[in-house]
Formats: sequence, C-alpha cells, structure tokens
Amino acid sequence: LEATLGTLADRATWPDVALPGDLEAMPDQVTAIAALRKRGAVVLDGRLVRFIEMPGTTVGTLPGAGSPARLVAGAEGCAWRADDISRLYTDLTARPGVRVVASAEAPRASVDGEATGELALTPPQPVEVALHGPAVPAPSTATSGNRDGKKVSLSPGTSDATPRLPEAHAPSAGVLVVHGTSWSWKPLVEPDHQR
Repeated sequence: LEATLGTLADRATWPDVALPGDLEAMPDQVTAIAALRKRGAVVLDGRLVRFIEMPGTTVGTLPGAGSPARLVAGAEGCAWRADDISRLYTDLTARPGVRVVASAEAPRASVDGEATGELALTPPQPVEVALHGPAVPAPSTATSGNRDGKKVSLSPGTSDATPRLPEAHAPSAGVLVVHGTSWSWKPLVEPDHQR
C-alpha cells in the first residue's frame, strides 16, 4: 500500500487522498500514510476527510465497501452504510459549483450486458461526477460536462498491474479538471497500451 500511494504522492505538488476500498486493512492504511508523511508527502486519509472544498468544486468521499462480506481485511476493513450515502449526497447536492462523489466502489452499471457495481451508489440526488474504483481494468474514456446534475460515471482504472485482476492490463489513472462550472476528464495510460 505504501509503495502504490508513494508512486502517486512522492513527487506530487498537490495533496493525495487515500480512499480505501475492499482490499485495504485500516491499520495498514494508517501506517502507509504515516510513513509517506514522514517523507514529506501530503497524503490525506479519505476515511477522515469527507469533503474537499476548492474554488468551484466540492468532492465528497465515500470510503470502503457497502458490504462487510466484501472486505478482504474483514473487521479491519472499511465499510459504509446506506445512511452514509444519504448524508453524503444530501450535503453535497446543496453545495455550489461542480459536485463530485469519490468512492472506492463503482455504482451500478451494465458491462457486457451484465449488472455490475453497487446499486446503493445510484441515489437520485444530482451531482456532476461519480468518480469511482474500476468495474473494468481500463479507465473511462475522455469526456467533459457542466454543472447539470447528470452524474457521469468516471473511473481511473487501476494504478497497479497486479495479477489479482482478471486480465493483463496497463496501469492507468485519470485527471479530472474543473474550470468554473465545467469539467473535463482525461485518462492516463502508458502510450504502448492505449486503446
């Protein structure tokens, strides 16, 4: 965990938010963040930092998984409840500017005709972007939008290429840029692996 977060944070000129998913044990995340901070990296714990406010944008975080049964770390993992989603969306919807929900789990979608993702992560409240962990290894394609409440689903794909995933893939990430009430998304993939 420290190595993956360090790859993103060691030379960053901005803070990084470590948002745990279904794999991370919270003691391991706390240890990794502390080690990175000792090296001078600015890494925020996404369990504790629930809203990130910037000019024209608010990001609300939803760490963990929706079912304790999906937590690889068991009781040391991070789980959310339905009321966490309700509070997050209610608070975020009322905020000005572009509203972004950052979650480790993907919201419900269809991939190759099969339902995937968490149904509870598709509440009716309007936000512009649902930025989430991958439902497939590849990142979301480039796109853009405005403050319109359409809840566009975006994923950076996976930042590591570990063999636990179903197919070989290149590490990927993404950049979400906000200007006023408009936003744009660009996936980052090694040139030899772009689709």
